[in-house]
Parts: sequence; C-alpha cells; structure tokens
Amino acid sequence: MQFEAAQRGKIRVNIPPVYCIGCEACRQRCKHGSITMSPNTKGFLYPIHNPEACLACHACENVCPMQEKRLRERDYSMREGVEVECYVVSIKDSAEIARSTSCGVSYLLSKATINEGGVVFGAAFGRDWLPHHTSASTLEELETFRGSKYIASELGDSFERVKGFLRAGQRVLFSGTPCQISALKSYLKIDYGNLLTVSIVCHGVGSPIAWYRYLDEQLLSLGITRSDISRIEFRDLCPSGRICLSIYTVDTEVPFWSEEHQVNDYMRAYGRDYILRDECYSCNFKLHASSADVIIGDYWGGAAHIDKLEGRKSTIILLSEKGRRIFDSLKLDARRVDLPSLIAGNYPLLYSAPKTSRVDYFFKNLGKMPFSLLVNKTDRFDFLRYCRDRIRHNRRVGGRGAYCRTILHSLYLFLPVRYRISLRSFVKKILFR
Repeated sequence: MQFEAAQRGKIRVNIPPVYCIGCEACRQRCKHGSITMSPNTKGFLYPIHNPEACLACHACENVCPMQEKRLRERDYSMREGVEVECYVVSIKDSAEIARSTSCGVSYLLSKATINEGGVVFGAAFGRDWLPHHTSASTLEELETFRGSKYIASELGDSFERVKGFLRAGQRVLFSGTPCQISALKSYLKIDYGNLLTVSIVCHGVGSPIAWYRYLDEQLLSLGITRSDISRIEFRDLCPSGRICLSIYTVDTEVPFWSEEHQVNDYMRAYGRDYILRDECYSCNFKLHASSADVIIGDYWGGAAHIDKLEGRKSTIILLSEKGRRIFDSLKLDARRVDLPSLIAGNYPLLYSAPKTSRVDYFFKNLGKMPFSLLVNKTDRFDFLRYCRDRIRHNRRVGGRGAYCRTILHSLYLFLPVRYRISLRSFVKKILFR
C-alpha cells in the first residue's frame, strides 16, 4: 500500500475518451472514486480521471466496452451456427398500448417481467426533463418508461443495481441502446440466466445541450416554464394522423402544444444527424455485434406480404434462446420475415449515421442564434453534402436503385412542407406511369 501510495500522481489509466460512449461503467466499477463523469460542450458525459485517488487496479479498463481487445473478442450475434429470427408484430390499437412507441412490444415484455416478480430498467424523464435510467417494479412505475426519448440517457448506478437484483435471484429486464447493453454485459462479466436485455434499433443519441436550447426557447414562446410540464411525448399522434412532438401541462389531459416531426426544429436536427454523439457516427454495436437478447424497433416496410397488414407494426429480432422463450410466451400475432427485407427499410440496424461537415457548424453556432434559425441555416448549406454522404453511406444497400431512393429521400427532407406533396405526386407519376 505504501508503494502504491507513493506512485499516486504518476499513474495514467488508459481510458479512451475519443471512443467513449458515456456508459459510466468505469465510474461504477471504480471503488476509490478516482473517476467522475463530466459533460462536454455538447452535453454528453465523458470520464474524468483523478490520478491522485487511483490505485492502478485497472478495473475501469477491464469493464470498458470500447477497449480494442474487448471489441475484437465480442460475441457476434451473426456468427456461424446462430440463427437470427426476424418477425413483424401487428397489434391493433388499444388503450393499453396507446401511449407506447410502435405497437408496445417493449411494454408487453416489461409487463410480463413485472407480473413474475421481476424488475425492469429503462429510461424515464427526470425533473430536469432529461432521460435517466431507473428501475420499475410495479405497473404504475412502468408507465414512466413509455415512449421514445431522442436524448442521451444518464445511466447513473444502474449497472450496480442490476447486479444486486441478479445476485438476489430476481428476474431483470434491461432496455436501452445497443452500446448500453454491451456495457452492462462487460460490467457483469457473467451471463445471468435471469437477465433479459432488450435493445432498440438506434439511430443515435441526441445532445442534451441542444435539447435544452430547443426546449427553453419553445417554452418561452409558449409562456410556460419547465415546472408547468407534466409530460413530453416525442411520438404523439396528431389529429392529422402524423407523428408529432407534444408537450402536456399539469392541468390538461390533451396536448398543450404539438408539432409534426417534419417541421419540428429539434426532430429535424436529430433526423438530419446534426446533434448526435460523436461515437454514433461510427457505431461498433450494430446488429452484427449486438449483445442483446431482443432487438425491437419500428417497421418501415420492405416485405410486401407484411405491408398489407392492418394495425401498428413493430420489428422484433431474436438473438438468443432467452429472447425466443419470452417472445413465444407473449403469443403475439407475428409474421416471420427475412433479415434483408428489414434492413432495406431500417438502415440503422446495420449502418451508422453519416457525419456531415455541418455538425461542427451547428454546435459552433448553438446559442449564438435562435434554434430554429440555426437549423434552417444548417439545412441551407448542407443539402448537396447530405446527398453525397447518404449515397456513399448506402452504397452497399443495393445498386443504382438505392442511390435513386437516397437522392429522393434527401430531397424530400430538405424541401419545405408545402412542396413535399408535389414531390410525392411527381414520383408516383414516374414510377407508375
């Protein structure tokens, strides 16, 4: 101990901040308090190492999912001998799943876990209106997990709490992004039979700073404060039938304010990849390297015999025997599809979001002008680069047809709303004349 104490101040632990995903596994593993998490200029958490308190045990390095050795040794889901089962689930709307994203499969999995006496970990909004991972052991607590949250979630001490429940013999369902699940598996180091991990099809995590800038400007224009908000729904259903972002206040049961995704400034910035974490542009945890038991996400088309089904549809990908068992126990109306069909309509399964040259421009000017003006100015100068990057990014999806679809999709995103109907009519005339 005296030798270790004498060496303090000279120790440099190799934590790779350039590739950090903000999972906080290193901080939770360190028992000496030598690692703290601090937000960068974009609001994403990164580890700060204090060499004065470090004993050079290297426990933090051993749990880091981004270490080069761990990336090489990752258990690949699509390795030889392991079958990947893909399904599309169709559920007609009901009061039970009305507030859930897609058709509520994640809620049904979580409900089954709680009914058997288990615990569910997921992301819920805190009082600061940022997502935090927490636990739920009752159906009332589970309600806070409903809905998508396009912002980076803080994990806190979730991994250590999951470990405690697992050692006590309780069933645990942990839902999160693919990198968070991989970090949990690295932290536990044991494949617990009573742990079920559910991953979302992740496009990337949004910047907390960008979210706060947008939210504060929006609330100022509405004449309310954060304390007046009762809940925020990123994927609410507008009267027009389109998906919108809605804000509910404490004294209303209907949205106090809502705006469709196509024209909402925050969702435009998120969908065009301006506000993602740097590591999301080169994600190492896509389908081919997923550590999850189940992957769930939206179904965006691709299989002709599925597109005709009525009701809300979700994509379910089963990667382990545990996932298959609990999926079979739900007895859902599911149709099996092939993996290429799902990937064709949901490219984030395999491909990371492309980083354009306007990402740095966006954050450099964030706070210097209104959020809406910043998004519009970023769009104005980014269209040609966006098309080029999308074409390069999707070059493996499928020949010349993929290039054409990419160009049309890019053009559609950047057109003003009043011109989009004309574009759709034009494309239909060309395709079906």
